[in-house]
Amino acid sequence: MTNDSFNEHRRRTGKGGDFIAFSTVKRVPVSILVHLGSIDFDEYLGRKGK
Repeated sequence: MTNDSFNEHRRRTGKGGDFIAFSTVKRVPVSILVHLGSIDFDEYLGRKGK
């Protein structure tokens, strides 16, 4: 979680206090391949409206 994403969460929900991180962010490059099909998009669209 970054400060920007936390501030966005607070803006959208009106919830959340101060955000303090006591460590540095370590970004690790990964190589992940995700296969999505039409059924995956149908499920996403079905859940999106809830």
